Amino acid sequence: MGVVRVSLEGLRIPRGRKALMPSRTFVQPLRRKVAIAFVASVVFGFAFPIVASTTATAAAGPDLTADGWLDHEPQIEGYPYVLTLAIWNVGDMPAGNFTVLMQYSGHGGPELLRVPTSDPLMPGEKRVVRTANLTGSQGTIGFGIMMDYYTEIVESSESNNQVNRAWDGISPAERPIFRETVPGSVTRSESLPTESTKIFDASLRKGDVLRYQATGQNGTQRFDVFLFVGQTNLNTYFGFGTLSPEILQRGITTAQGDFTAPQDEVVFLVVDNLSDGPYPPWPQLLNVTVTIEIERAPPATNTPPSPGLGPLVLPIAIVGSSAAAVAIALAVFLLRRSHAAAPPAPVQRADAIRCSSCGTPATSPSRFCGKCGARLEISPADTKKR
Repeated sequence: MGVVRVSLEGLRIPRGRKALMPSRTFVQPLRRKVAIAFVASVVFGFAFPIVASTTATAAAGPDLTADGWLDHEPQIEGYPYVLTLAIWNVGDMPAGNFTVLMQYSGHGGPELLRVPTSDPLMPGEKRVVRTANLTGSQGTIGFGIMMDYYTEIVESSESNNQVNRAWDGISPAERPIFRETVPGSVTRSESLPTESTKIFDASLRKGDVLRYQATGQNGTQRFDVFLFVGQTNLNTYFGFGTLSPEILQRGITTAQGDFTAPQDEVVFLVVDNLSDGPYPPWPQLLNVTVTIEIERAPPATNTPPSPGLGPLVLPIAIVGSSAAAVAIALAVFLLRRSHAAAPPAPVQRADAIRCSSCGTPATSPSRFCGKCGARLEISPADTKKR
């Protein structure tokens, strides 16, 4: 077969028509760009997993911090308190083989605590390490904790290793405490200054139900709500004895609850502006709306229960025996009286005239026998005797 050669030299494309193939001046730059893009994609495909793994490894790890709190606030002179200290791992991996430096009220000086590898602080774990019994004063009590004191482990964040906290004491007379007696259902809008408390008291009868709701106007400002039953129970709020409210709601922005009185008693609803904490932002003026509803129990029925005869057996026996004794005495008295009033029985004379027919002695001056009616034979001597 012959080979046909076609030469395009001198071939002209009619005006108004586009060329079938792009010119060489356009194809060469395009090839260069495609090659660069391909090489870049290959390099990025291999490098991305390495970079992502390195970033994830850097982000993951333990993150040590600390916390501490008083069992109740504010710190008032002369009142007992318990200070609690805790170490906290807010990171993603366990942490062990590090040292904690602590200095706190109630302890003479700095204290070192070793956390070994055999007992690591797990992710999210908050471990209580110390408690101290303190007495409130008008000075300052508090603590300072330095986590990983010798910088022995790598953490995802080193900025929160040091934690300090202090409470300024006040005298009992300095603390603003507002009180209100609630006769029934009420709604109050309160503005409580820092370190202040509002106490609502209500007298409940057995079976009465008290419902309450407290809502802060600032959704980020926390406060405490307590419900105490009786004055002795309320005194634990001021530090006299172990704090033991019937209802305890700490660090809340809104709260609600209910209480049914098991007996006649005075209950106290306490709204506390948290004084010093426990967490930032430190409280300022607390604007809170408190609603209290009291549902009274239905009154007891007036129908007295049937007493029965059990309690009356002894009184009835006593009255019955007394009546029987009186009746017997009265019967004896009447019997004796009747005998005293009866005429004396006729005395039978030895020389009385006897009826000749029946032999019955004559007991009357009659001339006839009172039994058979026969005529009595009376001599003149007998007539004189009669």
